[in-house]
Amino acid sequence: MHHIVDQFGRPDSEHPCHETQEYDQFLHSIKAGERMMFRLTANPAHSIKDPDNPKRGKVVAHVTINQQKKWLSDRAPKYGFEFVKDGEDPMFDIRSRKNFKFKRGDSTVTLNTATFEGLIEVTDSEKMSSAMKEGIGRGKAYGCGLLTVMRV
Repeated sequence: MHHIVDQFGRPDSEHPCHETQEYDQFLHSIKAGERMMFRLTANPAHSIKDPDNPKRGKVVAHVTINQQKKWLSDRAPKYGFEFVKDGEDPMFDIRSRKNFKFKRGDSTVTLNTATFEGLIEVTDSEKMSSAMKEGIGRGKAYGCGLLTVMRV
């Protein structure tokens, strides 16, 4: 913790501007049936067969809004939630989409991110807690996958 304060805080200030909170208490309080607002910036991608490497597929991004929304919808049960619906329409949308390209060693990393926001209902508290601790999807090393929620 001290290295974070040293890098981003004001450790020599008379009034330090940092505070930490226990996360476990919140995670243990999540119950099935709860409704929450959520935000997730993710790297919606999938693997396709790679003829050059039959043992491992090639990761490619979902690029259309419909593909990206379907990507999250298909994964929701695995992560312990479902989308609250307004009639037949799930109450979530994509608020922003960005493309990043940068060097990592000798290769180029490409991330196509989508920031999702909306309303979910918890279906499995253990899976939901795991999703919040471990993240969702690929690109976690680059800041993707953090699921944040707020009770409503």
